[in-house]
Amino acid sequence: MTSTPEVNEPVERKVAVGTVVSLLVAGVIAVLNAVVADNTLLGVLPPVVQWLVLTGVPPALVFLGAYRTKHTYRT
Repeated sequence: MTSTPEVNEPVERKVAVGTVVSLLVAGVIAVLNAVVADNTLLGVLPPVVQWLVLTGVPPALVFLGAYRTKHTYRT
């Protein structure tokens, strides 16, 4: 028998780890974008906005996707 999770349960560890990993990857991409000086991907945006998009959007999307995914419950 499966139980329904409570709304107030803490965020699972896999969700937090996925969020941190994606933040680190996005940070590396942002640094590479700045070092290579080829910011054609987001060239129309100011550098600060580019950095915010590259480091903020991926972790937010990973967090939402992982949080909404059905979890395997242990007995």
